[in-house]
Amino acid sequence: MKILEEFYYGNIRASDRPSAYREEREEVDRLVRMNYEKLLALLNDEQKDRLHRLEDCIMEQGAIEERYAFLAGFRLGVRITAECFADET
Repeated sequence: MKILEEFYYGNIRASDRPSAYREEREEVDRLVRMNYEKLLALLNDEQKDRLHRLEDCIMEQGAIEERYAFLAGFRLGVRITAECFADET
């Protein structure tokens, strides 16, 4: 089966990461959670609400960046593929 068919049927995902990435990410996630919980304990209700609104904005910003990074990567892959085929002639 071709890679695009595998991708279409969900057998592979563009977001798959190597295990080294996952380990590095888990450590950073642990530090973020620890510091977040410490910060949250220091805040009053109004400050907590503002922090949650900030988190929502950061999540939306991350989703936008992720989408554009995916598109840029996909376009680069298509350009590389097109160049490979152009070199065959």
